[in-house]
Amino acid sequence: MLEAAHVFFYWLIFFLIYSFIGYLIEIVDMSIEHRKFANRGFMLGPWIPVWGFGALFITLVLTPYEGDYLAIFLIGMILCGMLEYATSWVLEKIFHNKWWDYSMFRDNINGRIRLTYLIFFGLGAILIITFLNPAIYYVLDFFSPVAIIVIGSLLLAGCIADVIYSTIVAFESRNRIIIAEELKSQKIAEVEIAAREYIQKRIKRFTVHSDRLLKELHIQDLDELKLVKRIKKQLSRDRKARKLKSRDLEK
Repeated sequence: MLEAAHVFFYWLIFFLIYSFIGYLIEIVDMSIEHRKFANRGFMLGPWIPVWGFGALFITLVLTPYEGDYLAIFLIGMILCGMLEYATSWVLEKIFHNKWWDYSMFRDNINGRIRLTYLIFFGLGAILIITFLNPAIYYVLDFFSPVAIIVIGSLLLAGCIADVIYSTIVAFESRNRIIIAEELKSQKIAEVEIAAREYIQKRIKRFTVHSDRLLKELHIQDLDELKLVKRIKKQLSRDRKARKLKSRDLEK
């Protein structure tokens, strides 16, 4: 039992290390592109799971090819491309919008992957197998099995909490986007009073802020989405005003 737990948490820590490395890469890339700090990722914490899964797949599949750089490069390109495409498709189906979009580039496939980036994925696979993995193994081997289990358990608890919170946030973002699309399709966004009544019927209460995720998504109906946000704030102020008035009357 102890050995099985040690193996599980060993690979969990391995997964989180690469998820964190991916988070740093995304931040640097987006901050350079936008010329200001840009937080990235679906999760609240500093980790992007798709990078961790990618590193795990590469490690499990390509370790037997260690030293064969051409095989690592080609298979790494294919694996990472498939993972990025599948992740994009699943997130879009679940949360009703795109988390990244390469449609502006000629070498894209359905806007989900870009062929040029596959070259970097292949080079990254070589980097992982040849340099990064040995360094991570070396560091983790300094810790005893019990220490790995304790550290891994704490990280797992934090990850579970983050996944639950981030999923709630993402679904709230999804609900806002759906309402914005309905406003547009029913052509009532121009009439704020009608829109206000419509939104009041469609939403009971949004309790989690999701502005960061909304900024990252590739949303087409921005005007309608801003209207939803503005009316939501007004509805919230109205509720607070009614509560205060009710308390005053009770006094």
